[in-house]
Amino acid sequence: MRFGAETSLQSVLGSIGGWIADRIADLAFAVLHCQRQAAAANVARVLAVEPHSPVVHKVVRQAFRSSVRNIFALVAIRLFPPEWHPPVVIEFADEQGGVVRKPAIIISAHLGPFDVVGALLGAQGNRISALAAPMRPRWLDTLVRALRSAPGVTLLAPTRQGLRQAIAAITSQQNVVFFVDRNVLGSGRTIKFFGVPTRLPDGPVRLARRLGCSLVPIFSYRMGHRYVVRVERPITVPRSDHAEHDVQRALETVVQVLEQAIQRAPDQWLVFSPVWPGERGRGRVRRVDFGPAEGYSAQRS
Repeated sequence: MRFGAETSLQSVLGSIGGWIADRIADLAFAVLHCQRQAAAANVARVLAVEPHSPVVHKVVRQAFRSSVRNIFALVAIRLFPPEWHPPVVIEFADEQGGVVRKPAIIISAHLGPFDVVGALLGAQGNRISALAAPMRPRWLDTLVRALRSAPGVTLLAPTRQGLRQAIAAITSQQNVVFFVDRNVLGSGRTIKFFGVPTRLPDGPVRLARRLGCSLVPIFSYRMGHRYVVRVERPITVPRSDHAEHDVQRALETVVQVLEQAIQRAPDQWLVFSPVWPGERGRGRVRRVDFGPAEGYSAQRS
């Protein structure tokens, strides 16, 4: 499935804007030491190499560039909405073309142009809600939230009220996205992620079990001037008499899918805070109670 088409304006924006974005990203890479170190530690886990190795340096630098290019793309969506329609290709891992029993919960990661794709899908008339953790510093969070809040896209805070809004959206058949590559909600459980224990969010799994939903993994990648959205096979959460065991089994499946998605393009994994314990810069996040469980490598231009 494909929508959008590359225009002459997009080509110009992609060339000139991309060059400018890369220069800004290189500057950020040089001065944002904490973010660079955290990203390097994360990527080193994925690649199973030392954080100071040349390959990690190269991958993290590209991740900074991908992140700034996302911001430039969001600006282009706001400034040139009629003309700027980059090609978006949707791929389905399921042979049935992604037929999903609704309601369903979408799980994703901070991969590739995830926020840009959300804005483009919203502009196509899709209603999307996503739980988004605040960024630091505050001015950057305000800017990015303003750019991400495109028509059709609702950003929910990782709070009790935001969770209630997410549940209401899910039960009314709307698309709600949970990012599961960081424990931003503070209600996760310890599980091995790339072979090393850390805490990842189990809230989406608990909600899926409680509401009888499927978990649908969806990930995005930048490939040249186009975007690829990959829809993985739905994950069914068991509903036996052992709730915690059901959650654990489903979360292990989620982690396997998540690892595969990140390994396809580690240079597009845009997480600049520590994912594993023991790293500097770990922030404190207020816990949100979800209740008991029962209730390619992408090509670049």
